[in-house]
Amino acid sequence: MLRYLSPAKICLVILIELYRTNEVKSTDSITLLSFVSTHTLRRSTDVFLSDGPAQPNSIRTLADFQSLLSPLTSSFPGRSLYDVFLRKLWGVQSLEGLEHLFNSVRSLSTIDLLPC
Repeated sequence: MLRYLSPAKICLVILIELYRTNEVKSTDSITLLSFVSTHTLRRSTDVFLSDGPAQPNSIRTLADFQSLLSPLTSSFPGRSLYDVFLRKLWGVQSLEGLEHLFNSVRSLSTIDLLPC
């Protein structure tokens, strides 16, 4: 399994942040979560496959995200989830912006794990 930070992985982190910050309507959350889980979770049979670049669930271009997110609605009236996704993506303009994105996702996950 190849381990490196790619643009597609950054886009998946942005999708997770969109879900975690409730910018996805509840009717579209299953579609978004199944897309994210398909591209992040590895099945046990994938471990035995060769780690060549062509994986069946690999994301190749931004068009893959566009085809998923354009039909989905966001919590902002009149905007698709793809519009909100692009706004977040363009917000990452430097390494500091990337670090802020990772810290915000990390902080959201630790808040949810705290006992009530």
